[in-house]
Amino acid sequence: MEKTQRNSESAKRLNRIAAFLGFLGAINSMAIGFYLLSILFNPINISNLVIQGYIAALIIATVAAILIYGSYLILKNESARKGGKINLAAGLILTSLYIYYSFLSQPRLLSWFIPIGVLLIIPPVLSGIIEEFS
Repeated sequence: MEKTQRNSESAKRLNRIAAFLGFLGAINSMAIGFYLLSILFNPINISNLVIQGYIAALIIATVAAILIYGSYLILKNESARKGGKINLAAGLILTSLYIYYSFLSQPRLLSWFIPIGVLLIIPPVLSGIIEEFS
């Protein structure tokens, strides 16, 4: 009986940690998005990168909304595993966006931000991994 109570408490604690990491990932995705949009909508480059800016804005807004929804599911423990899968998918989308703009894009917008920027994309992926394997 005591072991099941401990397991239940540790599962609740892991759910709270995963939800916190998901919400943190949403905040981090908004920070990356604001930085990208401030660079992409720079008046000097507006003709070349405006379409990329609109696409990046849609992706960032979608990722942030998905992370908030997935974290809400984890926090309410309605379907925590589904919320973990949602957060993992959103984290992978954010990771691919980050990799594209820091390594593959012509403007190399995040090139100076690469070492610290990796820390911004870890929380949503970690949230999904925690919920998937707990």
